[in-house]
Amino acid sequence: FEQAVAANYRLADASEYLGIIYSQQGDYNKCIHNFKTYLTFNENNAKVYYQLAYCYLQRYDTNNALIYLEKSCQLDNQQACQAASQIKKQQAAFKQQVQDAEQILGTDTPSHKDKAQSSSDKNTQSTEDVPSPSSTAGQP
Repeated sequence: FEQAVAANYRLADASEYLGIIYSQQGDYNKCIHNFKTYLTFNENNAKVYYQLAYCYLQRYDTNNALIYLEKSCQLDNQQACQAASQIKKQQAAFKQQVQDAEQILGTDTPSHKDKAQSSSDKNTQSTEDVPSPSSTAGQP
């Protein structure tokens, strides 16, 4: 049993380190996979949730990024709280701009709203707005 526990801790650590390496190499699919593997062993690591959110942002997946930023925020990572708040504000502003444009153009149809929602979810967050995990090393 002790060997199994030790092996799991080594697997968790290896997954975290691989996630960091893949993030630095720009392989965000592997980065996400490894951070999620790590989280199966330790669900209370705000830093890993933040790093996972960063990987999703690099893929322009703001919905998943927001999920993991909020989890990191719940674990008292104030940087994640600020980033999540910023994304929500940007999404709201973009949605309002789309609504205003539709009103001006007279294209207020459900299909346009669906496209606007999809576009909003993918394009409202600039990945430069959230510091990379490597620039926040040592912070929760």
